[in-house]
Amino acid sequence: MVKKCIICGKEFQGKSNSSRYCSDECRNTPLYTDEINGEQYGHLTVTNAFRKKSKLYAVCKCSRGNVCTVRYDSLLSGKTISCGCVNKKNLIQPLDLTDKTNKYGCTAIKQLEKHSDSYFWLCKCSCGKEFVVLAKNFPKVKSCRCAQTRARKKNIQKAQETFLNGCVENSSVYCIKPKKMLKNNTSGVRGITYDRTAQKWQAQIVFKGKTYKLGRYIDKEDAIKARKMAEEAMFGSFLKWFQDTYPDRWKRMTNTDSSKMK
Repeated sequence: MVKKCIICGKEFQGKSNSSRYCSDECRNTPLYTDEINGEQYGHLTVTNAFRKKSKLYAVCKCSRGNVCTVRYDSLLSGKTISCGCVNKKNLIQPLDLTDKTNKYGCTAIKQLEKHSDSYFWLCKCSCGKEFVVLAKNFPKVKSCRCAQTRARKKNIQKAQETFLNGCVENSSVYCIKPKKMLKNNTSGVRGITYDRTAQKWQAQIVFKGKTYKLGRYIDKEDAIKARKMAEEAMFGSFLKWFQDTYPDRWKRMTNTDSSKMK
């Protein structure tokens, strides 16, 4: 079937009635047309159009002055109504936060530059320091980070007090008392690791700032047994001595552990 290419005008043998291009080059070449110029869809006005791969594309100008290219069928279906500045329901307007104060005591002073679909705002913290935040994050921002700093200092102080209460002779009672397994422990037993090079289980124990190697074992149970024996020999008498010598500190540590379990 002899057909005429709509791009170059060359005649070619078409495979069907819908054949319109003589080659892939013509198929990928846009064919400009003014057949839909001036049509309006939402905030878009068609200024030009072209066909490419049997699809009709519209070059549009948005009411905000932006130019974009969209498929014509998206305009007809209502899927696309703007250059992206408008959602399906409302026009995205910048929030006016001037002199507004959120529930954490932060006050918005003035709007700054745009960022994506929001704006940066200069704000004043309850401590008096100025900082910048996105408008969409303003309702939930708590401070200029001074609150985090105060909380961090408080936690550090608490950790230091806790450590000093349980630290005697360069050994921390908190570290050697029975407690929950660490998340990075893969053996299921404290002080037991698997040596991939030697293909053996290694047992070790740390006491008074020193690490004691308890040997490598083919069977995991043997490594666990060695670790338990070392704990009884080193930790048992030390914990009893600490409890008898510092009863008040032991009581505070026990109460702290109980509250954490709850």
